[in-house]
Amino acid sequence: MKNNKILVVALTLGLFVSLNTFAQQGNPTPEKMFKRLDTNKDGYLTMKELEGKGISKQFKKIDTDEDEQISLDEFKAFKAKQAEKAKKKKNKE
Repeated sequence: MKNNKILVVALTLGLFVSLNTFAQQGNPTPEKMFKRLDTNKDGYLTMKELEGKGISKQFKKIDTDEDEQISLDEFKAFKAKQAEKAKKKKNKE
């Protein structure tokens, strides 16, 4: 019985620490997201880098200058539009 209590306390503490760490991280900034997606570190995102990331379908919309690569400025503008749409949707609810 004592071992079960210790196990429950340990699991609860572990869960608390995990949730606290997750909460502190919050949403990554567009800059951090871009850096993580830019796997070859050339300062641009290509279709190849975005394949399977859930954003490749919107590549042409994000690539506003149509040079077949996404700059940090284009990515930040896209993320700002997404945030604005989410805010408007939340306000309607």
